Amino acid sequence: MKHRVMIYMACVLMGALCAACSSRAGDSSKGEAVWTTDSIRSGAPQAMQSSLAHEDVTFRGKNYHTTVSRQADRSLPIVTNEQGEKFVDNRIKLRVECNNRTIVDREFTKNDFAAWVDARFLRYAILEALVFNEVTPSGLAFSASICYPQTDLYLPLRITVEANGNLRIEREELEEAPASVEDSIRNP
Repeated sequence: MKHRVMIYMACVLMGALCAACSSRAGDSSKGEAVWTTDSIRSGAPQAMQSSLAHEDVTFRGKNYHTTVSRQADRSLPIVTNEQGEKFVDNRIKLRVECNNRTIVDREFTKNDFAAWVDARFLRYAILEALVFNEVTPSGLAFSASICYPQTDLYLPLRITVEANGNLRIEREELEEAPASVEDSIRNP
């Protein structure tokens, strides 16, 4: 008998909770605010999350420590796509150390790559990422991407950090669908 009373009380309690929740759902202004945590304010520029990555690598018998950090930078010009959505561009900092000595300490924005990227593409794009890629005979290779926000259209770049700290930047060839990016540059 005690068992049935407990089950009955549990059902009554659950029913009361469901009724309370459903009455709240009718209040759209408060209901959405409570349940939506990733909402974006209408008209406010969208920004990527900050990121921080560390890598320890060996090049020519020496140990290197790399740090790449990305921050949305509201001081940079806002990028607006064809639908009128606004995006905050990013500033990415690259730091490379060897034996507690700084080899590279440099910040990048998309404009640092203007010599390798078409100006029409650059206007509607953001600097999306910079990641450590591999150790090559020339140095430490990083991949950077400049893209149209929230799309698959991007231009890959390769930054090689040489042992003396010199940087060499090259535009990489796309492995898939190069025509779609080139078409979007010609027909923005």
